[in-house]
Amino acid sequence: MKKNETRKHLLSIMLTVACFLLATVSVVEAHCMEIEPLEHQRVRVGYDGGGFSPQTVVTVVDDFGIVLEEGRLDDDGLYDYSHLSQAHRILADDGMGHRGEWVIDTDHHTRPKMPVIAGVWMVFGGTAWYYQRKVVK
Repeated sequence: MKKNETRKHLLSIMLTVACFLLATVSVVEAHCMEIEPLEHQRVRVGYDGGGFSPQTVVTVVDDFGIVLEEGRLDDDGLYDYSHLSQAHRILADDGMGHRGEWVIDTDHHTRPKMPVIAGVWMVFGGTAWYYQRKVVK
């Protein structure tokens, strides 16, 4: 095949797959890491769909961003920071891209999704670029 025919063929395949995905997928949900404040300076850390990862690392920082403590969740997905009087913010990271953040005594919860979205698009773009170069050669 010539270069133009190859590109047209590749483009038609990509458009067909995109149309198929758009037509068949109605809802896409991903779970996020959530930090739920509890009484007695404890938090429950888990996914918004339920459950938690025992590999989750919880980091407690003060007003200046200095790490006061890092630790893992207990068997119930809870973390106790009652012994840390200077605690200001709690971060949770399961090591697989799920992160959560909570500023203590506020409703300020963040769920950073942009890095994950950018990473997925980079993987798809890199794969398409690789196969495009492979087909052209």
